[in-house]
Amino acid sequence: KENLSGNEPDQMTPDECVDVKKDSIILDASIPPIWLEWRRNILTSAVSRRLLREMARIIDPFLGDVIEAPMKLFRRHIHPLVPYGASHVLQEACDGEAILSLIVEYLEQLCTSFDVSKASVVEQALIIVACPNQPQRIVFAVLLHCLTARADLAEDIMRQAAHDQMQRCEAFIVPNDDLVQGRKTKHNVSSQYIRRQASIVSFQLELCLWLHRGGAFPMSGLALKETTIGVRVGLVVAAWGRCHECLENIIKCEPDCAMDFERGRQLWSSMKMI
Repeated sequence: KENLSGNEPDQMTPDECVDVKKDSIILDASIPPIWLEWRRNILTSAVSRRLLREMARIIDPFLGDVIEAPMKLFRRHIHPLVPYGASHVLQEACDGEAILSLIVEYLEQLCTSFDVSKASVVEQALIIVACPNQPQRIVFAVLLHCLTARADLAEDIMRQAAHDQMQRCEAFIVPNDDLVQGRKTKHNVSSQYIRRQASIVSFQLELCLWLHRGGAFPMSGLALKETTIGVRVGLVVAAWGRCHECLENIIKCEPDCAMDFERGRQLWSSMKMI
């Protein structure tokens, strides 16, 4: 290469060689701490997203990561409230420990390869999942808490989702207006979003109960009852005025509280007349 004077290297003077040597020296400056923090955050985020992709692959066989149906399709009464094949999945035996061990093994491999802490990866993954703002990610959040042996936090997520299901019933006051004016009212259109979210949460909670039965994580008796009620309430909201077979099967289940047979008979008679 030519130097600034335009001479070849073998034709440069000693002073010019010294100047070129000084210019080629790279100062050994320390890396700013903020750069190291940015690198660590970016690396943790990338590892967290890779973990979520692997979790999606593992839970996909039992329909744990199903895309929600478009509203134009869901509002049709012939569209199922739960994904196709859900009954087949829930009737099979669950090996929860094997499912959790696969995720734990992959997480440890990622943390070893990229030199990041397991707690920070799980924390970032929970931020990405954004549960309960994304009800279709309840299973993700529960399994992520199980990775850090925090079954109590996983239980809190299921209980909160069950309570939201119960509160959702209060906003579902006039669901039978489509019997008179068809499905063209504002309430019927808006209620479809409540129905869809209720059905999604119910199936996610049902999968959590399925994983619990398979030994993936423990649950207290109170959380087990509240989650079961949340599943049934969500199905009632989604099926009210839409699928009487689903309502009839729910009524045949064992009661979760004290029963009033007289009021129940009147309610069921009015539903049959409708």
